[in-house]
Amino acid sequence: MRTGAKDKEDDNRLGTLLGIIKEDEKPKPATQQPRTMDDLIAKIEANQQQRTQDERTAFEQVASKKSASASAESSVQAQLHRCPGANTLQGLECRRICASVTGKDPACPAM
Repeated sequence: MRTGAKDKEDDNRLGTLLGIIKEDEKPKPATQQPRTMDDLIAKIEANQQQRTQDERTAFEQVASKKSASASAESSVQAQLHRCPGANTLQGLECRRICASVTGKDPACPAM
């Protein structure tokens, strides 16, 4: 019974390998090659401009996320600074703002 299961397993592997080989044999769409040096330079410059735009967009997204999180952190810290002393009931009530940001904001460390 093991030989039958092993044969079937070998057939599955062989089928998978043949499928991979057939994929490699399929003609791939040819990219248009530049015909002149000017075409090549234009293609390189276009790729470089696109890459620069993509990088700028990515940097702007990261910068906007950092500024948004920095403003949120500063607002939590500012609220904590306005709280009365921690040894008072009002101070303890005021510090409950840390419950939603515990461990995420340096002013509200996880315990």
